[in-house]
Amino acid sequence: MQLPNIFTASKQEQPSLMFCIVVTDTSTQALLIKLQGPHTNILSKSKRYHYLDANSLVIKTDEALQELGPDSEKVNTVVFALEKSWLDDGVVQPKKQQVLDSLVKDLSLKPVGFVEQIEALSHAVATQSSGSTILLLLSQTAITATVVQHNTIFGEQNIGKSGDIVADVTEALARLHKQVGTLPAKVLCVSALLSDEELEMVQQDLLTADWLAGNFFLQQPSIEFMAEEQVLSFLAVQAGIAAHLATQTARSEPAKTAVEGDNFLPVEFAVEPEDATAKSFGIPIPTKVEETNPDFGFSEEAPNEDVVAKPYHKPHKFIGIGVIFGVLALATAAFIGMYFFSSVTINITPVSKTVSREIELGLDASIAVSDPEALTIKAQQYEAEFTSTQTTEASGVALVGEKARGNLTIFNKTDEEKTFPIGTVFTAQELVFTLDEEVTIPAATVTTKTGGGGEVKDYGTKSSTVTATAIGAEGNLAKGIEFTVESFASSSYSATSDEAFTGGASREVRVVSATDLELLVSDAKKDILQQAEKQFAEKSGSGLYLLPPQQLVVKSTSDSAKEGTEADSASITLVATVKTLSYKTEDLLPIVTAVLQTEVPEGFVLKDREPEVLSAPNEARDLSQKITLSVNISAQVVADVSLDDLRSKILGDSFEAARNTLLGNTKVQAVDIQMQPAVLNGIWKHIPKQEDRVQMQVVGSERG
Repeated sequence: MQLPNIFTASKQEQPSLMFCIVVTDTSTQALLIKLQGPHTNILSKSKRYHYLDANSLVIKTDEALQELGPDSEKVNTVVFALEKSWLDDGVVQPKKQQVLDSLVKDLSLKPVGFVEQIEALSHAVATQSSGSTILLLLSQTAITATVVQHNTIFGEQNIGKSGDIVADVTEALARLHKQVGTLPAKVLCVSALLSDEELEMVQQDLLTADWLAGNFFLQQPSIEFMAEEQVLSFLAVQAGIAAHLATQTARSEPAKTAVEGDNFLPVEFAVEPEDATAKSFGIPIPTKVEETNPDFGFSEEAPNEDVVAKPYHKPHKFIGIGVIFGVLALATAAFIGMYFFSSVTINITPVSKTVSREIELGLDASIAVSDPEALTIKAQQYEAEFTSTQTTEASGVALVGEKARGNLTIFNKTDEEKTFPIGTVFTAQELVFTLDEEVTIPAATVTTKTGGGGEVKDYGTKSSTVTATAIGAEGNLAKGIEFTVESFASSSYSATSDEAFTGGASREVRVVSATDLELLVSDAKKDILQQAEKQFAEKSGSGLYLLPPQQLVVKSTSDSAKEGTEADSASITLVATVKTLSYKTEDLLPIVTAVLQTEVPEGFVLKDREPEVLSAPNEARDLSQKITLSVNISAQVVADVSLDDLRSKILGDSFEAARNTLLGNTKVQAVDIQMQPAVLNGIWKHIPKQEDRVQMQVVGSERG
């Protein structure tokens, strides 16, 4: 449903001036806007000032107001554009309320209301586009993500900012996806804090992310940003609507009126005359502006009379006839200069967009020139050597110590002599010992007992030394322990310890493991690739572009300890050559023009600047041959503006009318009009009627 015409008046309203002050957690910016009925125009704006605390906010806002020119000297009415973090349930937070109280009081301002930035911008985006959009509002400490569709906010998530913009936006989109389901494939970045250059950097960071991996979208989303000039324009329009509603509500207080809007942000009026309160996009505005301040957090009552909004700079009076004549003479000279010698310079900033496309792109170091038809770029091999040293704590554990040793007596119970070589195995209590030297044991002998009463068998014996095969105190056996010899039966050969064995001991120590060495090599390679990526990025520019690292070749490694070495830590030094391909912008531009030409909207042209080519490394490539990369090519396009047509439409107009005419062109994003010589800027504000006195130029386009 379309919003009803809430601005219809019974008679023509006189134009009025007011301030719109855009406040964030760290910055302030002032606009002087002109209201005539429902229409709002920006007459002048200050630069963005950054502040540290409440006191510096007052000072910086005062400086911003002083930039707005002489038309602002009698203005004190203000509407604030506030961040969402300043509000709780549509009401200014108590601490922020105190800050605004101080600002209003110290600068003698007369507030009539406020608008919330994200709501105002969401409404503006919804009215500008019939499709669905994700609005990302970037502030100093938070990111607010809002889904806007058909003038309705379907979902909103607010998260704190970290140092990783891609991770922050991913978290915000994940929450939105959980809240509303599949997200629209259009993302618009806006900010009342960041410059166009900073927003463009954010845009480029977001373009590198793989958004399809999170299953938030059905297709790769387009990512754009709203220029600072357009953000301020939208906020000014919403501020004007808020002020207009306040005026209309005050005039129609006795009436009982209910106006219904669409589902986006309804504009409502209470039906009770005593408590009639207008709301501009959810923002309460007082019904009696002339009697009291709005009830949105200002504890001090602002003066009713027109007080100059700049308490530190008051106009001076000119006294004396001489001064008057001097002023008249200057005015006459200025008029002559304006009429006969002045000229106007108009800088036009065209609308810009980002276009991108995923393609298979060839790079070939063996060809002499690029081949646009085959999508192959002439490339050159580039390589550099890097060194990385990595250290880690040893994670292996080993048992070290001494083996037990002792003497035993070996028994030969057979009728033949027996020789046991070195290393013969003796076993007792599942412990294994080996013979230290070769031993020959005589055969057993049989003698007849005295008196012929039977026979006596005497075993052959020999003492020798054995050593345990394993370390540890377990080998310290007691005296008199029986041993078996090899696999012989105890009826043939056996042994007995002559004394307690000694010397066996063990302990656990930390050693370098194979895993430690593998991880060190892996970490060293990662570090070298990071070094290479940084170096290659730094060398890119001025017409030469290096791809990210494509191949890593290890030249040498040296380590502080081998596997199994007892040590608390281990380190490794790895030397490697990293290879990639480079190409020149002059070789790439024909390819980009051919590839992106179908993506350029009607009425736009490619910017004549280095496009971006993003790819992933592959260590298996032979860089001496043609390689094929899956790449994302992106570039900026700008509207193709006809200066002659625009010039013919504004000859003889006032600056304000000319600016409105130019900004009414959908291809124009921003306009800056300057009178030459500059001293006439504050005196004469009309476009000359002669074409040769109107110089127009396109800025920020770098058109190809």
